[in-house]
Amino acid sequence: GAVATVAFWKLQGDSWGGPAPARLSYFEAHAGGCAWYRQAIGRDDREQLALFPTDCAVVHVAFPPALDHAVVAFEADLRGDEPLDALLFDVDLARGKPTRLPLPEPGEAKEYAFDEKGVLYAFTLDFEVEVSDGATELTARGQRYPRAATDGTDALARALRFSGGRWVPIEAAATRCCVAGAPGVQALSVLQRLKGDPKLAWLRREAKPVGAETAQKSKLSALPEFPFAPREAIEVASLGTYMLITEARTGTRAVVYDRESTHRLMFAQHSTGATFWPGEGPAAPR
Repeated sequence: GAVATVAFWKLQGDSWGGPAPARLSYFEAHAGGCAWYRQAIGRDDREQLALFPTDCAVVHVAFPPALDHAVVAFEADLRGDEPLDALLFDVDLARGKPTRLPLPEPGEAKEYAFDEKGVLYAFTLDFEVEVSDGATELTARGQRYPRAATDGTDALARALRFSGGRWVPIEAAATRCCVAGAPGVQALSVLQRLKGDPKLAWLRREAKPVGAETAQKSKLSALPEFPFAPREAIEVASLGTYMLITEARTGTRAVVYDRESTHRLMFAQHSTGATFWPGEGPAAPR
C-alpha cells in the first residue's frame, strides 16, 4: 500500500524533493471571530496572524511577491439561520492588523491575485445577464458580448484592478460556470496571464482535486489515521515530501503526511482555508 501511494504522489506532486522547512496557513474559530494562524508542520505551537470579526466559513488568501501583507477573502454563506456576508480584508503581516477593503462589484468575486508589482486584481462572475436559447450573444447591464460556446450557466466574467482605494474594471468576457469543465473566470485573459507568469508560480501551490476512484486506486484512503470518508471530495497540495490533504474547495480538516514514509505529521481538525505558506521549499525569488 505504501509503495503505491509514494509512486502516485511522485508523479502528481512537486518536482522538488525537499526536505524543507514548511508551514501551514489556516483559519479557526476563536474569541467570537475567525483567527488566522501560521504553524510549522510537526510543531504544536502556532502563531496567530490576525483576528477577523466574522465566522470562519470559506476563506481564501492571496499574497503579493513581497509577502509583507496579504488579502483575505471570506465568501458569503447564505445557509443557516445567520447568513454571512462576503468580506474582504488587507492584512499587514508585520502588525497583524486587518483593514477592511471594498468588495469588487458588480458580481461575485471568485478569485483574487497579485501581479509581479504587487497590484491586486479581482475576478468576478455577474449572473445578471439576458440570453435566449440558441442565441449567440448575451446582454449584461446594457452591453452585448459573444456567448461562450460551452456547457454551464451563462454569466459575465470581469477582471478588476484595485487602484486608489477602488476597483477599476479592465476586462469583461461572456463565460459559463457552475458545471464541470466550465471556464468560469478562467475565460479572462488577465487571470490567464497572472497564472501563467513563471515569476509568480512560487506564490501558489494549488491543490489538485482527487476523486474517490483515484483516491482508492492510489491507496490514499489507506494512509494511517486518514480523516476523510471514502466518498468525500478532497484536494491535495504537495511541497517537497509533504502532502497536504483537505476537504475540497473549503480547505477544512487539514492533514499533512510525509509521502515517503506515509507518517501523519499534523492534523488541524477544526481548520478551514488551509494551504502551504508561500515561498518555502523550493527557492523563491525575493
